[in-house]
Amino acid sequence: MLLRNLNVSKGLSNVTQLIVWKRYENCLDLQVISVEKASERMSLPKIDLSPADSSLPFYFKRRQFPIRVAFCMTIIKAKGQTLKRVGIYLPQTVFGRGQLYICCTLTSYIAQKF
Repeated sequence: MLLRNLNVSKGLSNVTQLIVWKRYENCLDLQVISVEKASERMSLPKIDLSPADSSLPFYFKRRQFPIRVAFCMTIIKAKGQTLKRVGIYLPQTVFGRGQLYICCTLTSYIAQKF
């Protein structure tokens, strides 16, 4: 899962789902797997990250890939996506009816919801 908006026109936005095909030292060979934005392979370089707190007397900088492994997502992260299969795990009651509605509308096939 991508953690930043990098290139929205190519489908590289926050919470975009990706398949990583190959990892190199400074870039990843990947493919966007969102239903609407399925694409050919592309490269994703490491980006520089620094803390927002500038009160420190020194400067931190870290270069890393802006992705995270995502085997599952929260309801809020999944909002607005269309997925082929959805598994819903609710150990507690949901906050409101809207969240349950989001869970039930993530896929268009009723047989793949439960």
